[in-house]
Amino acid sequence: MARHCVLQFLIVDGAAGLDKAIAAVWDGAPVQRCTVHKHRNLLAHAPERLHEEITADYTDMIDAATREEIETRRKAFIRKWRLKHRAVADSLERGRRRAVRLHASAAEPMEERAHN
Repeated sequence: MARHCVLQFLIVDGAAGLDKAIAAVWDGAPVQRCTVHKHRNLLAHAPERLHEEITADYTDMIDAATREEIETRRKAFIRKWRLKHRAVADSLERGRRRAVRLHASAAEPMEERAHN
């Protein structure tokens, strides 16, 4: 007997070429950037002395309970880091399209924290 599974969403690491490959196989599937990979990417854009502060701000943002709260904290993160270390803010903005998480208690996409 064949098993059929329904794809709810994909979590990706941001590697080049994934968009085309996913569209070819699962056109229209919701895609989210892995929060662990995005966090590492943010840290890669900043000197080590800022890593702890970036981590605290990023964790605060992705752990927000509602879509509205996530968006409010994302905007605050961007404002702060544009002034403090622009490359960090720019990196978060580049991933914005996929920075939505899926929340288990909600019917529509919110956010789900991916752990490696």
